[in-house]
Amino acid sequence: MPDPMDLMFRGCKFEDGGTAFVNALAKRKLSYGSLRLEYPASLDDNNLQRLFQLNVLNYLSLPSLDNNVLQLQAFSAKVNSLDCHLDVSPEGSNYESLEVWTKRLSVNIGSWYGGFPIEPTLAFLQRLAQLGHFVYLKVRFPIESFDEIPDCIAEELIRTVFANKSLQVLDLYTDEDDDVKWDSHFSRLFEGLKDHPALYRLKLAVEKPEAFGPNCIHLERLLIHNRYIGVMDDKERIYIDTPRIERLYRLNCFFCDSIDLEMEPPSIRPSLVATTLMEAASNDFHLSHILLANHADMLCELVHFAIVDSGPDDDGSLLPSNQDRKRRR
Repeated sequence: MPDPMDLMFRGCKFEDGGTAFVNALAKRKLSYGSLRLEYPASLDDNNLQRLFQLNVLNYLSLPSLDNNVLQLQAFSAKVNSLDCHLDVSPEGSNYESLEVWTKRLSVNIGSWYGGFPIEPTLAFLQRLAQLGHFVYLKVRFPIESFDEIPDCIAEELIRTVFANKSLQVLDLYTDEDDDVKWDSHFSRLFEGLKDHPALYRLKLAVEKPEAFGPNCIHLERLLIHNRYIGVMDDKERIYIDTPRIERLYRLNCFFCDSIDLEMEPPSIRPSLVATTLMEAASNDFHLSHILLANHADMLCELVHFAIVDSGPDDDGSLLPSNQDRKRRR
């Protein structure tokens, strides 16, 4: 089986508008891999529409498209992962019928008309909430002259995330100077997302260290409340700004690993729990407590093994006889 390809078109155009290329893709039986089109798009509008209907790409990255209708049609592309642009106007657009096929969406929301496009952005996020099938969502706002995300956008995003019950990764990382920042909303995001049932990766760019609060109190509260979540940068490096945060991550990581032990076959689970207790959790009350709390059913077996391994008493019995118990009364 051939390896999937990763192809990028940059600053070039097909003489036939891309017809032969799309025809070749349409004949494929296996996944093509990744296709990245940079501005200007190498395919004409007709072949872009055809491309969106093919189910052979794992990942598709699109530039900002001049055709507004085509820009919306791009969201229906039958790919596992889609990276696209949404250029909106202050007057807004109707997204009620917008179809998004992929479960892994990266979208750059911009505006050429000046001002932050609050109403169309709210409408777009509400549509994503209605769809509710995403497992990965990345949102960027490459809008010049704005430093912070409006409060109403942050609140709507939280509602959108909660409407997508299976969402595992929320990527709000910003790496460009003209990207609007999220720093002023860290506390709001942590509080609003702390009870999400599936979210385990929250990617952020920290422009101001104080965004985590005094002594990272906002981040600390999130990690205490939700043991499964990690706050990190785009390289998936977790933010560890204080020894206490580092300790919390260690406890939470151990907790998750302890939960995973429950999936092990019953024949080997007792020995794995015992090994973890003696090695990883040795001389650490908190880790031992976490392990035994998650595997209370194993505690009796471990005690039983300990009694058996200790061997019989001098008279050959493990437990005192009835006669011995009577004498002690």
